[in-house]
Amino acid sequence: MREMALSDMTTAMNTARREGLKEGEIKGIKKGIKEGEINLQRKYIISMKNKNMSLDEISEITGLSIEEIEKF
Repeated sequence: MREMALSDMTTAMNTARREGLKEGEIKGIKKGIKEGEINLQRKYIISMKNKNMSLDEISEITGLSIEEIEKF
């Protein structure tokens, strides 16, 4: 009976660990995608600024506010 309870507890802990790892992996992937999108957006905004595009034009193209664009 004791061995069965220990086995069940071990199985439950391993399952919880795997689920936790999977959840962490998903969060990490989402964070990486978001950071990649921000970096790409930054690259485009800097490029548009270097081409002397107005902040209004950049805002229209990117959908960002002028205040957000000025941060780059």
